Amino acid sequence: MPAKNTKAASAVASKAAPEDENVFLFIPNLIGYSRIILAAGSLYYMPEHPKTCMIMYSISCLLDAVDGMAARYYGQCKPALCTAIAVLMHTRLAHKAFAAT
Repeated sequence: MPAKNTKAASAVASKAAPEDENVFLFIPNLIGYSRIILAAGSLYYMPEHPKTCMIMYSISCLLDAVDGMAARYYGQCKPALCTAIAVLMHTRLAHKAFAAT
């Protein structure tokens, strides 16, 4: 018996992500990379330019919320162990570095 709703089946198939999709170039991951760069820059400027340091660190923290929203908006909420580890490492290292100084 033929499928009655072939349009819906083809729409679902077209939304499925290809297996060779590069997770490292997802928009939330690109935002995460910029967070790491901003956090490293803020640590660099901490001793001599505290205002610059706080601005960079604040932007980095705000981007933590933005990457989650971007992941849901663009449908890029795929669990990737490497990105989850990178986010956790960034958050913990940045907070410990600021607490130590």
